[in-house]
Amino acid sequence: MKEAREANVEELEKRVQEEQEKVAALIEKISASETLMRASTPAKEALEEAARYKKRFDNSVERLAQYQAYQATLKLPAPTVPEIAEFERKFAVRHRLW
Repeated sequence: MKEAREANVEELEKRVQEEQEKVAALIEKISASETLMRASTPAKEALEEAARYKKRFDNSVERLAQYQAYQATLKLPAPTVPEIAEFERKFAVRHRLW
């Protein structure tokens, strides 16, 4: 029983890390996107790309919330995810441009 719990905890920690990495990758994409930075980009194109990034981000945030709920159920400390605030800040800046 204890071994199964430890395996579940390890898998949960791995999944949290994977989602954090996905959010970090989205931050990089939004920061480096030529489409979002170019003034000559049509607004529709830029907004569509921004919406795709936002949808991926929202999916990751949803999964992270789920994992944090599992951690609370298992009475494990749930780490904060500073990448979420960073993405939201950078997304807001880019989105305001369009």
